[in-house]
Amino acid sequence: MNQNMPFTSKSQVRFLFAKHSKIAKEFAAKTASISALPEKVKKLPAKPKLSKWKHTR
Repeated sequence: MNQNMPFTSKSQVRFLFAKHSKIAKEFAAKTASISALPEKVKKLPAKPKLSKWKHTR
């Protein structure tokens, strides 16, 4: 995470304030603008699965 902007989305802000308010207050103090955050962050694309290797002896 970026040290200047610990929150990455508004949904993360809501979750942390609901579950861990002490940590959320620290993060909020370090976040430049909560209103500028996106509502949600898109998930990263899934990593391609490795093919199953057939072991031969």
